[in-house]
Parts: sequence; structure tokens; C-alpha cells
Amino acid sequence: MPKETSDYLIAYFDILGYSKTVSNISEYEESELITHIIGIAKKIYELKKKYEEGFPFKIYSFSDNFLIAVKIKNTEYYFNEFVFLIGLLQEVQFEIILYRGLFIRGSLVKGKLYAGKSLVYGKGLITAYEIEDKVAIYPRIIVDKQLLSELPRFFSDDVSVDNNNDFLDFINQMFILQAEAAIKVCFDAYPEDEISSDLDKEEKIKRGLKRASNVRLQKDMDGNYFINYLQQVEFLRYSIEDDNGNLDDNENFQIAITYLNLYTIRVLFSLYNNSNDNKIAEKYLWCCSHFNIFCIENDYQDLLIDIDMLRMNINNKEYIFELFKNTYAFEKILNYDNNISNIALASLLAVISEEIDKFF
Repeated sequence: MPKETSDYLIAYFDILGYSKTVSNISEYEESELITHIIGIAKKIYELKKKYEEGFPFKIYSFSDNFLIAVKIKNTEYYFNEFVFLIGLLQEVQFEIILYRGLFIRGSLVKGKLYAGKSLVYGKGLITAYEIEDKVAIYPRIIVDKQLLSELPRFFSDDVSVDNNNDFLDFINQMFILQAEAAIKVCFDAYPEDEISSDLDKEEKIKRGLKRASNVRLQKDMDGNYFINYLQQVEFLRYSIEDDNGNLDDNENFQIAITYLNLYTIRVLFSLYNNSNDNKIAEKYLWCCSHFNIFCIENDYQDLLIDIDMLRMNINNKEYIFELFKNTYAFEKILNYDNNISNIALASLLAVISEEIDKFF
């Protein structure tokens, strides 16, 4: 039986600075890196199992390279698959940074692919690799403009990928509308005894939409669109409920701040370890810039990083160390409420604390 390629959405990414890291680490550090890579693979496979029925996808990996392929069932409409993959990559990238201390760069494209049990082949793979290698540059997952240019036809002929913010607003709004339809379908299917009232249902729908509004793209200074993985903080902020299904806005806000502080620590730690290499350091300065934009847009101004000062002291390890150690209530983070109710965050705090204590 002849083998043929099919249309796929293809996400390809690898670990930033992997080659340099591998060539300069001890056997023990190499063992830890392998453990992290295995952990990344396990996370993706867990998500594969979770979404197997609704959005099946295939995974391929070698060394630090990962490829996720979602087959397009209907070439006339594949926006659902696109939104799913954006959300999946947002979650994966955010968790890799926070739980593994690793930064990734990659691409998301539409293309022809043969995706067998152990072999992947096709022009789509080449396109994905070339964008990751030549365009991504910073720790971001770039969405191919050719793919983006095809999306408006599903909804409107009046928006172009070249229309700057109009296009970005349009796509992000489509994310929300798509989620709204899906959430209402889900709640209509709920047994009546699980929804106490129409008001309860309406509140849960609003909460679901608030979460959905935090799966989105961002346009960078170079004109490329990338997955805004920091929005996962807001997604989590509106996902954490108590045993009665209620949100504690104040506690969840504090949890969001802690997540952002931990992200900052990861970035500064990486910057500290690469302060003698301006080319790599520049990539982590990009992370700082992306962080500041996110904080301004989501009212976390108190967490802003002084990028100008950081850039002036980019080769000054002592300065970065002090910033790393003292800024953003570093001591407070490591000693953050030992009785914190959010198990995932408590686990993350323990992981990072152990890593930092071991390093210093």
C-alpha cells in the first residue's frame, strides 16, 4: 500500500542553548538534563492521553527536539484544531520553563506530512524546522504567517494578517467565541442536579470564558506572531477553585503573582548562567521584555523588571545575582505560606527551592 502525505498542523520546538549546554556540563548535570527532557516528553504524553478523544495528536522526539502533529480532518475548517494546539503549546511551554528551568523556541505551521508509527516525513517538517531555526531566535513559538493568513476565511474576508493589531484582535476574539460555543455545549449536556441554578450555570460559563480569553497570540516587534505563554498565569488564576467550586479572587491573585515571581527567577537564573555570552543573554533579555509587556497589560506593574539597568549590567554576575536574590521578594517566595492550599504551586515552590539551594 503506497504511503501518502496528509495535511497537518505541525508544532516543532527544541531547547534553547542545548548544544552549548551539553558541551560544557558534567556527567551529573548531563544526567539531570536527560531527566528534564524525559520529563518534558512525559508531560506531552500525559496531555496526549487526556485529549485523545477530542483532539488526537502524534508525538515524535529525539535529543532535545520535539514534534507534535495534529491531522487536519477537514481542510475547509480546522480552526478548532488550531485553537487546541495553541492552548496545548501555551501550557507545555509555561510548564517547561517553571518546572524544568528550560526555555524553548519553535514554530507552528500547516503542511504536508507523513506521520507514521516511528517515521515522520514531509515538506511541512522542513518548513517548521526552518522557521524555528531562522525566525524564532528568542524563546518563543512562532506561528507561520502563511497558516495565519488562511484563518480569516473561516469567519470573514475583511481581515488580513498584514493588518497589524486588527488581525491580532480578530484572531484572539475568535478564540473566545469558539470557546463560548464549546462551553455552552458542555453545560447543556450537564445533568440538572450538577448545576444548582441558571445563575450558577451563567457564572461558570463566564469563568470558563475568562479562562479561554487567556489562550492567545502576541505580535512581536519584528512583526512575527508567537504564542503568549505567560497568559497561562491568567488561565490558572481563573481556574483554581475551592472544594465548593468557588473562586477566591484575592488568594488567586497572590498565586498569580507567585507564579510570575517564579518565572522571573527562572529568567534571571538563566541570565546569570549566561552573562558571559551576550548573544545568549540577549535571548533572556527578550524574556524580560515580554514579561514587562504582559505585566503592564494585566495590571502587575509592581513586578516590572528594569531592563535598561539589566542591559547595562548584562556581564556583571554580581549585579544579576543580587537582583536574582533580592528582587521580587525572593526570600518571601521561598518561604511563601507553608500551608498554601494550591498543591501544584506548593510542589513547584519546593522544586525551585531545592534547585537553588543545591546550586548556591
